[in-house]
Amino acid sequence: MRRVIVLGVVAASLATGSARADYDERVIGDWAASAKEDRFGDGGTYVAVTAEDTMALAVRCLQKQLSIAVIYLGDNPNEASPGGVFKFKLRVDKQPVVETLGTAMSGRAIQLKTTSAMVSAMRDGKELGLRIESNRGVVTTKIFPIRGARKAFADLSNECPLE
Repeated sequence: MRRVIVLGVVAASLATGSARADYDERVIGDWAASAKEDRFGDGGTYVAVTAEDTMALAVRCLQKQLSIAVIYLGDNPNEASPGGVFKFKLRVDKQPVVETLGTAMSGRAIQLKTTSAMVSAMRDGKELGLRIESNRGVVTTKIFPIRGARKAFADLSNECPLE
């Protein structure tokens, strides 16, 4: 239950700027999902979040722009400096490793350079391995549970089509 509350808080903090809420904190598999449709046709805000220990992973479609964000939860002695660049490696199950970069949006949130292929790979996966390397060489590895992503991403993928 604590994990669902944490995911709901993270989803609410990442989903902003829409006209009305269609739903919040819908739990689907390992994900908490929220959807807010924009009433002016600019695309809504669709977020699916999963967490492991002190980190959350959010897959988002914000005004028709697909993105992945990593959010540090709780006390984080190594808070990122806004604008700081990080190297990421992602691996869904036994699929090939994907490398990308991320930029710190705040001291706790990093937005990854995202492709629809990255999100598509997560849809049928069971777990996502994520490795983060800071510009100071600090490496963090997390394994996120991602079961249920296909259903959790349903509204998101309607607004931001996946491959």
